[in-house]
Amino acid sequence: MLRTSKNSKCINIVKQFPQTLDQLTNYNEILDNCQKQLEDYMEKKRKAFPRFYFLSDDELIDILANSRDLDIIQGHLKACFDNVVKLTIIDDDVIE
Repeated sequence: MLRTSKNSKCINIVKQFPQTLDQLTNYNEILDNCQKQLEDYMEKKRKAFPRFYFLSDDELIDILANSRDLDIIQGHLKACFDNVVKLTIIDDDVIE
């Protein structure tokens, strides 16, 4: 990245440092693999809970990444369920 910041023409960098093309190709393959795994994971979650099909990938990632933060999840309820904007959750397991 330091080399490309000095010379933003990718072709020149690849000509100057041939290993850069191999590195970029490898990084691109790794990124593609991560993307595929993420898509597979989201599809698995959508099959388990079909209402997730109503959400965009970004919304579903937000829900899955913040599964313990009810305020964030409640922001997506409207997209999953008609006429549901907010839920009040009471923990019955709490012993006082």
